[in-house]
Amino acid sequence: MTEKIMENVWKGMKTTGNVDEEDKEIYLFGFYQGLIFLLNLVTALLTGIILDMFLESVLFLICFIPLRIFAGGYHAKTQFRCYVMSTVTTVILLYLIAFLQKNMGVEAIALYIIATCIIWKLAPVQDKNKPLDLDEQKKYRKRVHSLLIIISCISGCLYFWGIYVVPAVVVCVVCQLSIVLIWGKLKNHAHGCTSTV
Repeated sequence: MTEKIMENVWKGMKTTGNVDEEDKEIYLFGFYQGLIFLLNLVTALLTGIILDMFLESVLFLICFIPLRIFAGGYHAKTQFRCYVMSTVTTVILLYLIAFLQKNMGVEAIALYIIATCIIWKLAPVQDKNKPLDLDEQKKYRKRVHSLLIIISCISGCLYFWGIYVVPAVVVCVVCQLSIVLIWGKLKNHAHGCTSTV
């Protein structure tokens, strides 16, 4: 079924653009990955709407996606497992964000500092399907560090102004990402795949 759909997609690509047959797998892989990303995005936003937390879901995606792209970390073995895990995690994190907006205290800040240090030290954590050379690792690490500094400054300022939604989102994003990186690091260690930076 999927093969038939992808074959029709390829035919459509060939009629609308200048694409080479030898690049078919690359184009179809990119198209498929784009669809999966879009599905995850729409699901996260719909979850936010259902829980009456649309703003929080948008802020979560804005903070999480760039960090996740450059930091790497654990990846599920199948797209379906990834989708289920992402959906369940989104629901849990949205509830945590709601809780933290009313209960942002010293514990949350301490947790944020610890999680930030973990990301700062570990990122990027490569995956066996996406190995990174030395230059890419340095470039990705620098981007992760820059993003952490930016979101920390913004959320810190908003916290002191009494606006807690962004700090709550940032605490959850950073804590989740630190777990994903540790998990990815452990998975790599178990499979003998290590980072050189």
